[in-house]
Amino acid sequence: MPKSVRSPVDSKLPSTSVVDDPGIPTLATILDPDELAKHLEGPSVSRSSGAAREVRVQVLKWHAAKRCTFEIVLGTGLIGKVYATDRPDVYQVMERLVQAGFGPEAEFSIPQPIAYLPSLRLLLQEKVEGARAKDILLVGDEHQRALVAERCAR
Repeated sequence: MPKSVRSPVDSKLPSTSVVDDPGIPTLATILDPDELAKHLEGPSVSRSSGAAREVRVQVLKWHAAKRCTFEIVLGTGLIGKVYATDRPDVYQVMERLVQAGFGPEAEFSIPQPIAYLPSLRLLLQEKVEGARAKDILLVGDEHQRALVAERCAR
């Protein structure tokens, strides 16, 4: 079983409030690397993340009583999203988008869905690097915004 290491929660987020969010009953389990590691031993997660020696969790964005997005490091990076309610539909839509041409080899793709763990209400997807189109449209220079807008319009 992977060794667990705690990673500090984003300084903008109140760590005790995140862990104690009663609207997301599985959040405390997910933010505990030892507990999370127990749930990440399935074949779909192991295949995508490789053999892991440690589990680290870093909160990225928290929406009180709705969902929490966080990075999971298991040898490679994953992004996890835990929901207040059961949301297998999100995973199913992501799979359909991949099948519809937004897979890893496509010019335009989405983060690849890895697994949905219903017992934790947890969606796992690949971590992708790079700037988000939204960020470039908001803060990029005129040339960057034009390039992104053109690519999104194709």
